[in-house]
Amino acid sequence: SVVPCSSTTTAQPTKVVVQRPMEQRPNKSWLSELFASWIYPLIAFGVKTPLELDHLPPLPEHEAAAHHINSFAAVVGDSAKLLTPPPAECDSGGRGGAGSATRRVPLLRYLIKAFRGIFLLQAVPLLFSIAFRVATPVALQKLLATITEPNPSAATAWRGVALVALVFCLRVGNTVARSQNGLLAYRAARGLKSVLRALVFDKSFRLASRAHRAYTTGEILNITSSDTNKLRSMAWGLNDLWSAPLLITGYICVLYWMFGPAVFAGIGLLAAVVPVNYYIFKKNERFWDVLSKRGDERVRIITDMLNGIRVLKLFAWEPIYARKVNEVRTVQVDILRSVKIYDAFVEVIWLVMPTAMALVTIAV
Repeated sequence: SVVPCSSTTTAQPTKVVVQRPMEQRPNKSWLSELFASWIYPLIAFGVKTPLELDHLPPLPEHEAAAHHINSFAAVVGDSAKLLTPPPAECDSGGRGGAGSATRRVPLLRYLIKAFRGIFLLQAVPLLFSIAFRVATPVALQKLLATITEPNPSAATAWRGVALVALVFCLRVGNTVARSQNGLLAYRAARGLKSVLRALVFDKSFRLASRAHRAYTTGEILNITSSDTNKLRSMAWGLNDLWSAPLLITGYICVLYWMFGPAVFAGIGLLAAVVPVNYYIFKKNERFWDVLSKRGDERVRIITDMLNGIRVLKLFAWEPIYARKVNEVRTVQVDILRSVKIYDAFVEVIWLVMPTAMALVTIAV
């Protein structure tokens, strides 16, 4: 991240006071927490009666935004001075000297360090999910071998029943593990968004005059509301850096055990699709950059309209500004349509690839 030179006040981590809820969250058993069955009565009640804020259980302190902000402030500690250039780099007017207008901030490193606990906890259900998914084909292969035995006996029947129960347990375990992983990723994403919004909100009050001219109020609001959501994907994809190669390696080992060297034909087909996915990813990245700029432009136009609403009404300029906003919005919609088309191609590829790999492997 690049932070412009701001005021002469050095940023210090702010302690946020957490207001304890009036009521404690209802006690839930570990089984209810595992399957999230504690929310079913609330859903049933919401179907009959519109839910109000009083109907919802209080948010635990460790999941509140204030807790995440305080955790990040504790991690930053003495490094808080990196969030704002020191006074020596700014003159009396808040302007930076030569080579001091910007300063690199290791924000990503601090975020990972602040949320490393939940990231490590997220790895536990991921490991179980990988084990369950890799073991399922092996159990199915054993089940098929048991079913196709030429002279089945009573022991064979009981072995088949046990394998069916094992496959069922593996599928249920995989579903539970993935749901728990998703829940932890959602909690991490919510904490990341809370911290980033707090940083942007705090920084907007401490911008120097020169830096404030570079950002309109609409752009700052757009950063706070939209751009902070982009880092939420880090909570979902950070553990994929190690879990995806591990899962692929496990699948390759199982397929090689079942089909022999023919499995490398399917791996070659999978490798051939990688450049296509990379091309689509780069296209979508460019689309999102243009979309963000168009969004800032639309917010700037609307902000100018609201600031000069009296002049706009006096000279009857409403149709002109409405046409400007609609033109920018039309470009945004066209870009979103292109993004969704490329995303649909990716979904089709990943839906077809398992079947295509199986057909190629069997054909070889």
